[in-house]
Order: sequence, then structure tokens, then C-alpha cells
Amino acid sequence: MNFMQQDSNQKTIIIATLAFIVGFGLAWLISTNKAGYGITSGTGVDAINQASTTANFVSVKDQNSGVTVALEQVQLEKLGWVVIHDEDNGAPGRILGAQLFDAGSWTDGTVDLLRGTLSGKMYYAMLHSDNGDHAFDPKSDTPILGEDGKSVMAKFSTMPDSGTDQN
Repeated sequence: MNFMQQDSNQKTIIIATLAFIVGFGLAWLISTNKAGYGITSGTGVDAINQASTTANFVSVKDQNSGVTVALEQVQLEKLGWVVIHDEDNGAPGRILGAQLFDAGSWTDGTVDLLRGTLSGKMYYAMLHSDNGDHAFDPKSDTPILGEDGKSVMAKFSTMPDSGTDQN
């Protein structure tokens, strides 16, 4: 009877260990692929004031509406923010969300939004500086300007709902 109990305990330990390994592996896969959500094969990037040779750069593809914006590439000379704005009369309007990025070049980043995007609308991803406190404040974390003195940003749109008539 003691042998059967010991065999049962070994099976429990093996199953628990395997479950832990599988759970850890899934968590790792999800965290490394997190940035890919929400991107579709949109019409491409409508870039404003950006070139791959500049120190500060952001690009975004057209994508589905939602509460997360998927970024294609971010390049920052210093610690800074990518801030998502809705469009207001052809210019950046209200702030929907912001994400802090370290200095360097990043691909497939995301910005979680406080208010989601709507389908068929235009939006802006704009670079902002950080005032050193690592908390976004639109008054003190000002837009980063390019060599031409204009805000570094990229314009993108959200795809129309799939239920709309394409004809």
C-alpha cells in the first residue's frame, strides 16, 4: 500500500511540473507575440515628417479599430512617449493613450488606449518627450520636433467595419 501511495505522489509531482513548464512556455509565447494584435494588411503608412535616417521616428500601419494601437516602428534618441491622438479638422486632437519607450529602435510596439478607436476614422501617433518623471503629462511632456521644427508623427486610419458594403 505504501508503494502505491509513493507511485501516486510521483505522478502528481510529474504532472505538476509538466503543467508549470507548459504554463510558463505559453506565457512566454504570449508576451513575445503581444505586439502583433490588431494589425491587418492595411494600405500602408501615411508618414508625416519621418525618415529612417532621423533620430526620432514613428510608423504605424492602417489597422482595425480597438483599444490598442499597434506600432510598426519607433525610434527615439531619448526616453519618450508615443501618444495616440484622434483627428480634429485634419490635425491631431484629443489624446486617446500614451506609452513610454526607452531610447533606441523598437519594432512591433503597442499603445493601450483609454478610449478606443472607431472604424473608418483617422488618427495620429505622435512622439512626445518625457519630463523625467515617467508619468505622461500632456502639458510638460511636449511633442518632439523634427529637424524642420514640426512634430514627429505618423497618420493612420482604422479599417471600416467588415459589414459595410464595398460596392
